Amino acid sequence: MGRPERLGRLAVAVLAAALAAAAGRPCAAAEAPPPPPTPDERKEATDLIAQFRKAKDDPEARTKAVDRILELGGPAPAKLLEAVNADIRPLHPRYRQAFLDEAAKALAEKVRGTVAQDVEAARATILGLVRRDNLTGDEIAKDADPALRKLEETLRIDPASLLKQSPALQKQRDDLMALVPHWQRLSDYLVKHPDPKAPDAAKPADLKAVLAAEEQLATLLALAKDDPARWTILDNVPLEAKLDPEEAGGLRELNRILLLLGASPVRIDTALCEAARDHSNDMARLGFFGHDSPVPGKASPWDRAKRAGTSANAENINAGVSTGAGAIASWWHSPGHFKNMLSPHRRAGLGRHGNLWTLMLGG
Repeated sequence: MGRPERLGRLAVAVLAAALAAAAGRPCAAAEAPPPPPTPDERKEATDLIAQFRKAKDDPEARTKAVDRILELGGPAPAKLLEAVNADIRPLHPRYRQAFLDEAAKALAEKVRGTVAQDVEAARATILGLVRRDNLTGDEIAKDADPALRKLEETLRIDPASLLKQSPALQKQRDDLMALVPHWQRLSDYLVKHPDPKAPDAAKPADLKAVLAAEEQLATLLALAKDDPARWTILDNVPLEAKLDPEEAGGLRELNRILLLLGASPVRIDTALCEAARDHSNDMARLGFFGHDSPVPGKASPWDRAKRAGTSANAENINAGVSTGAGAIASWWHSPGHFKNMLSPHRRAGLGRHGNLWTLMLGG
C-alpha cells in the first residue's frame, strides 16, 4: 500500500477520535441570528475574504479580517471558514506525514550499534521472564523494571524535542498553527449562529488537541515493528473513542509496553471490553472479587466472552486503582498477570466499574 493510502487511513483514524472527543464538549447556546447583510456588506465580506487569502504573512491583517467578518455575520463567516479550510487542507496531511517520517528517522538514529544491542538485551530480559517457571514479583522488580526503564529512556521520542531538532518541521507546524485560531473562532461562531437550513451544526473539534493526538500517535507508529503492527495501532484509534477514556488509556498503555518490547500490539475487541466491563460491574454489584462469577451464564471468563459474542484465553482483575494505566502497572508487578499481558495475544478488552477493573485477552 502506497504512502497516500496510508496517510489517508491515518487521517481518518485520528480525526474520528478527535471529533468523537469534541462531541462530548458542551455546545454554546444558539444566539438570535443577526439581520441579513446589505448589498454593501456582502461586497465588503467578499473583499475581506480575498484580503484574508492574500495576507498569508500578515497575522494582524488576517485577525482584523476575521473580526470584521464576524461583525458582518450572515453567510460571510461560513464562506471565510471555507477559505481557511482550503488553506489547512494541504498543510495538515503534509505536516502529519513529515512528523511521522521525522519520528521514524529519529528513532533509527538513536538505535544503532551497541545501543541496538542494549535494546535487544533489555527486551530479551523481560520476555525471558514470561517463560520463567515460578516467577516472583521480586524478580520482576529486580530484572524487568530496570529493563523497561532502559527501553523507555532509549526509545522515547519527545514531540517537542523532535520539533526543536527539525526547523523545517517546526515551520510546517507553525504555518498550520497560524490558521488554527481563525478556524476555531469561525467554527465557534457558526455553532452559536447556525444556518437555519442546517441548525444541527457539529461541535467544532479542538485542532490543537488533534495535532497533539497525531504527534503522540506518530511516536507509537515509529515504534511499531512492521505494517501489521502499525495497522493495529491505527485501527484502535476510532475504537478508543467508543470506550471510557480510562479504559482506552489502559489499553494504549499496554500497547505502548508491547511496542517497546518489539512485540505485536493487541487490537481492541469491543465485545471483550463489554464482557470485561460487565464482570467489573457484577463484582461491584454483588460484592465479590474473583474470576469465578455466581451469575448464571457468566461463571467463567470464557463463558462471559462467549456471551458477548467473542472469545478469550486469559483474564486479569484488579481492585483499588483509579486509572487504566494504573491497572496495567499493578498487573505488571504480579507474576501471573504479568505473564498474561506479555504472552502473545491478538485482541484485548478492558472494562471498569469505578475502581474495579477486568482485562480480557484473546487469540
